[in-house]
Amino acid sequence: MKRAVLLSLFSFTGFLHHSKAALPAIDIRPEIKVDVREVLSLPPENRLLVAASRSSELKQPLEKFAFNKEHDYNDRWKAVVLYAQISGQASHPFLSKAVKSSEWFMRNAALMAYQEVLPGRATDIAKHLLSDEALVVRSAAIAVLEKHLDSEIREILWSELEQPRNFRKKQSLWTRPQILEILAKSPMEHETPLFVVALREKETRINVPAIQGLERLTRQQPAKGITDIAAKKDLWLKWVKSNPSTKNL
Repeated sequence: MKRAVLLSLFSFTGFLHHSKAALPAIDIRPEIKVDVREVLSLPPENRLLVAASRSSELKQPLEKFAFNKEHDYNDRWKAVVLYAQISGQASHPFLSKAVKSSEWFMRNAALMAYQEVLPGRATDIAKHLLSDEALVVRSAAIAVLEKHLDSEIREILWSELEQPRNFRKKQSLWTRPQILEILAKSPMEHETPLFVVALREKETRINVPAIQGLERLTRQQPAKGITDIAAKKDLWLKWVKSNPSTKNL
């Protein structure tokens, strides 16, 4: 199918967009046969409109496409997400299979799809994927957990900060500053010692969110006006040592 022919399916999508109408329940140009590869090549909004109008026709081909290792991984990622978008809660068995795949992008796509269509299940999936062998999947799991942040998730993230899998040659992988930046946005008072520990680390990208967390916790700015991170760190360490509530940390 020519791409131009497929795009002709959208004679009324402008109306749908501007009127904020729901996805169409009617078929769009039923005389035109829809090809999975062509649908996946469309911009996201148009892709979903076509798929939603042809959901019964596309579900099985999308599932086969997603698990076919002969296809491009980027298209397979999109197939996983699109299948979930048009299937809603019924996509759980499919996503459960995808999240167990040996291929990192399938696990990543399944997690993203869970968050979009089955957010109630996304937290448990993300907790499981925190220990995934693929760094990009672990990072995606952290991002999902941020959307469900509560006291339990905070404890899990603090623990994850020190896991060996988030270091390489004694240097932090990007998941560590990612975690600390999340925790520093709304720090809890009992976490002060943990931010102090992070402040004392040698890596600047860990010190920066540690300082941000301490600033929000203490409402103090001993390094106000200072832009050099090393200098800010030194001033904060002096403050910690001299302050009655933190000097013994």
